[in-house]
Amino acid sequence: MTIIAHVQTEWNQTDLSWNKTDYDNMDAVLLESSAIWTPTIYVIVGSKESITFQLNDNLIVTSNGNVKSMIQTYITFRCQIDFNKYPFDTQTCSFGFYKEDLHIFNSDLKANCDRIIVPFDNYTIKGEWQLTDFYCHMSRDLNNATHFRYWVVAQRRSVYYVITVVFPMVLTSVMIPLVFLIPTKTGEKISYLVTMFTSTAIFLSYISTVMPRSLTNLPYLSLLLVEVLCEGLCAVLATLWVVNKYNLHPVDIKRTTQIHPSTGVGTDQKETHPVDSLDISNVSRDSNIEHWSRLQRTDRFLFIVFASVQFLYLLFLFTATEWILH
Repeated sequence: MTIIAHVQTEWNQTDLSWNKTDYDNMDAVLLESSAIWTPTIYVIVGSKESITFQLNDNLIVTSNGNVKSMIQTYITFRCQIDFNKYPFDTQTCSFGFYKEDLHIFNSDLKANCDRIIVPFDNYTIKGEWQLTDFYCHMSRDLNNATHFRYWVVAQRRSVYYVITVVFPMVLTSVMIPLVFLIPTKTGEKISYLVTMFTSTAIFLSYISTVMPRSLTNLPYLSLLLVEVLCEGLCAVLATLWVVNKYNLHPVDIKRTTQIHPSTGVGTDQKETHPVDSLDISNVSRDSNIEHWSRLQRTDRFLFIVFASVQFLYLLFLFTATEWILH
């Protein structure tokens, strides 16, 4: 993370003090930092990394010996990102300051943590992240040296990811159970699922570009993606079973015996419906109606099961978990 920080550093050197009445009441002067002693301050940018903090080239020295450095600079530090709630995540990163202790001066590093005022409107760019909090904390190491660590809390703006990632995945999950509302005799069930899987495969290539690759734990977004893929696989298996049941319906065949008038010898032949017998035709038609009705009931049952499971899973993912809660 890179931030722009206004850092004001002050210390007191009695050897630089003077009586301002002896110099026409001159209370402050501007000196180059190379002309006087300056403390060595380090910036903690990682768990075990630090860099030297560069003070301003020109320092303000007052008559009582106070030396002041005011500088605006960019500070880049490492941040351990938690993608568990991505893209509704809030990240907390930190950097710190500590002074080199040469055991020459009896001095200690101090910071006014209670006086930190951050004008969020002025220092917030309308980008992917929004600064929500900034605070500091003092600690001491094993050598009793003072360390001041500053914490930056930033919240991701999730509107873009909701429109381009979350909403299409939820919409795909909702559309999969609709395959069971397509009549089996139209032959469009498999075509519908193939279209859904093709669009999902194209969408997965886009998700791979926006999903972070360095994951320490499984994000809730991955659970939604797994649910969509598993639901699609189960829908394919259930649809294949329904289509096979439809195609395996037996054709009504009537075996008749035809007598040749010339020979008087009977020969067997197979005759498919429609047949001359009214009773057999009615039985065949009733059998077909009963078979199609049974398939329709099966489709309705599968639609209710898939839609209910999908609704309960989405309800659990968006309400019972802490995914969208900040």
